Amino acid sequence: MTATPDIEHKIQKLAETPTPSRLSVCFIIPAHNEERYIQRCIDSIHAQCSPHSFSVELQTIVVDSGGTDGTGKIAAELGAKVIVTPPGNAGTTRNVGAKQTDADVLAFVDADCVLPPEWLAYCLAHLTTPEVVAVGAPQARASRNATWVEQVWVDTIIPKEAEAFSEQNWLPAFNFLVRKEVFKKVGGFDEKLSTCEDSDLSFRLSELGTLIRDTRVPVSHLGESKSIREFFRREMWRSRGNFQSAWKRGSIRSEFPSLFLPVAYLIVFCATLITYLVAITTVLSPALTSSHLGLTATILTIVTVATPSVLAIRKGGFKLLIPRSYLLAVYLLARSMGPLIPTPRIQREKLNSTES
Repeated sequence: MTATPDIEHKIQKLAETPTPSRLSVCFIIPAHNEERYIQRCIDSIHAQCSPHSFSVELQTIVVDSGGTDGTGKIAAELGAKVIVTPPGNAGTTRNVGAKQTDADVLAFVDADCVLPPEWLAYCLAHLTTPEVVAVGAPQARASRNATWVEQVWVDTIIPKEAEAFSEQNWLPAFNFLVRKEVFKKVGGFDEKLSTCEDSDLSFRLSELGTLIRDTRVPVSHLGESKSIREFFRREMWRSRGNFQSAWKRGSIRSEFPSLFLPVAYLIVFCATLITYLVAITTVLSPALTSSHLGLTATILTIVTVATPSVLAIRKGGFKLLIPRSYLLAVYLLARSMGPLIPTPRIQREKLNSTES
């Protein structure tokens, strides 16, 4: 963890800085059919200028990449600059927005996210430390009316940290504040990566300075997976760039566990199914009891169940052990199959007329 600065004092100093010297911040929102969430996202950006925070020069750019719904219209009515581009990956969309502004600081926020009012104040305060080049926040807990899939998964992935903030190797791009000059220096997001573009950028930024995650301003992610089917498909899509990104950085060896554990789990899972299939076909034969088939099936079953269970305990202890283990098993299978089977990004459903 980095040296602990007085963040509250720095926020006060920012508020007292004369207007000509204040930083300009551009919020860049990549969007594709996000009319369900875009208003809440932009409203939360506008709330960053509330009296209990402080005022800075703010810009908001929404990059609508080939959407067919009312995202662009809603964003424009809320005062955002809307740029329409052909469909592309998230890295390309974010880079388009970054090229449209001369702001000192870039704030990348996903369209299905809601920032707490203090997010910008805390993140900018970290940037007053010269060695800090980028800042982000963890995901907030799911709401009480969320599905069990969303609640359990979010509880699994949010960091369990006692510190208010800490140094990180990488930051996810769903909320990400970075100095514009440093962003340009590293070349922005790699547009060749279909996914994992945020971790790739983070690792390049970390060569120039420190990345900070502040746990005091968690960000709500409204578009988290609501069902097992959606969760499986989304994790397959997210894993498409895993090996490509690691290979590019030359970090296959250091990331071996996270890259190959899902593959190993898929192999064991398939071996378990095959073993039981063979057992079923020989159930009327003494071969099942006289051979090692039964022992093999037992061992494989234990490994198949134990692997996600151990991960679940490491993530959250024995709390929600069964549903967490189930989700982690699905996660491992999706992550192993994603790089092998081309999977398109899940499209948003259009907003119903009865929804606000």
